[in-house]
Amino acid sequence: MGTNFKKKKITAIVLTVLLSAVFCLSLFLLIYQRAYANKIVHNVYFNNVHLEGKTRAQAKLIIQNQTDPLLDNKLITKADNGKQYEATFAQTGIYFDPDQTIATAFSVGRNEKFFPMLYSLAKTTLEKKELIPNPKFDDEAYNAYLTSTEENLDMPPVNASLSISNGQIITNNGSNGVTINSSGLKDEIAKEILDKSNTVVIDIPTTPITPTLQTESLSDAKSTAESYLLHTISLTLNNQIYTADSSIIASWISFGLQNDKYQAWLNETAIKTYLGKIAAKNDITVIDTKISAIDNATILQEGRQGIYINQADALNKIKAAIGTAIGTATIALQQTTKDPQVTKVFPDEGIVPGRFPGK
Repeated sequence: MGTNFKKKKITAIVLTVLLSAVFCLSLFLLIYQRAYANKIVHNVYFNNVHLEGKTRAQAKLIIQNQTDPLLDNKLITKADNGKQYEATFAQTGIYFDPDQTIATAFSVGRNEKFFPMLYSLAKTTLEKKELIPNPKFDDEAYNAYLTSTEENLDMPPVNASLSISNGQIITNNGSNGVTINSSGLKDEIAKEILDKSNTVVIDIPTTPITPTLQTESLSDAKSTAESYLLHTISLTLNNQIYTADSSIIASWISFGLQNDKYQAWLNETAIKTYLGKIAAKNDITVIDTKISAIDNATILQEGRQGIYINQADALNKIKAAIGTAIGTATIALQQTTKDPQVTKVFPDEGIVPGRFPGK
């Protein structure tokens, strides 16, 4: 009987203690929740700034004051080809989301269940919760920044080529280009913005680009051009001789890719320009005959037959001559004629089609 009484007494004491503890903890939790209602709890920091007791609006202002200046810092990307591109961090499309940070801050020390809530609150008294900025990117703005970076840092390869100077064929050696390797750039920007330096430099790796045309690809074109320059063309017309030596023929030679091969060829436009200069000295422009529109008989202006160099014929013969055996080729320029047309005009008005006497 006495033993049972003692057990009941001990059980009652234990229950009383437990209930008292639960009551005290509940009271503590109620007071704590009231004290920090809609506020951040103890021991929560952002960038070493204590956020305890701050409302959402106050915390947002603190966070923005910490992160907004970082966006104005300068970012310089440097490539190993010596080029660099400067922008602000804001221009990269990076930004901070204060609302997400605030949501994390308000989740500290809170839980819907009683005992997990007590555990969370206990942790806040013993453990400092440091929130760090979590940058994000606007993809459209970042892609625009990346395009500008590539335009400023990429270096296109230079193909080997041929040119002619003072009658000599010059070989222009090609050079490798580079393109930036931007695969890790976004992560590097997100890391470096937290450095808080006014100017941050990122060394960006590059990949070499080999030119399409190497010097050895020019040999056939060079041989062709050299054979062209060994010719001399003499054009005869009206007892006059017009000589196209190597310096003139050099101006007729073009280089470039044709059918995926680097080649030399005779530029027809350049040859026609040369023939045009000869034509300007020898061509006779046609003059139309003008008769009176009143009687359809009186000749007001005598016409004149036009005489012109046949440039199409001359062009074909020049190309054929340069394409054959080396040496001097003499080409007799041919001329064509053009008869004048008869035009009716009024004596006092010149050529006015569709007009009538007295109008």
